[in-house]
Amino acid sequence: MFFAPLVTQLRTALRRSGNGPLVFSTQFHADELLPNRSRLYDIQGVRANIQALVRVCDEARTPVQFVQARQIYALMSD
Repeated sequence: MFFAPLVTQLRTALRRSGNGPLVFSTQFHADELLPNRSRLYDIQGVRANIQALVRVCDEARTPVQFVQARQIYALMSD
């Protein structure tokens, strides 16, 4: 529910014109990896959110590559 607007924004960004790469930064909180009582912060939520992002990219036939932030410059400098 809270992540849906971000998925919608990604879908919109993938429809943009132009041939340049799209850098989409994602992150999570460390406490999402620990057992807790909130569904807002759990590993199942992280998994579902990443799956939603990858699904949108698959639907747009856009390849996905997960990289560390320090690798972005090298990928875009070609």
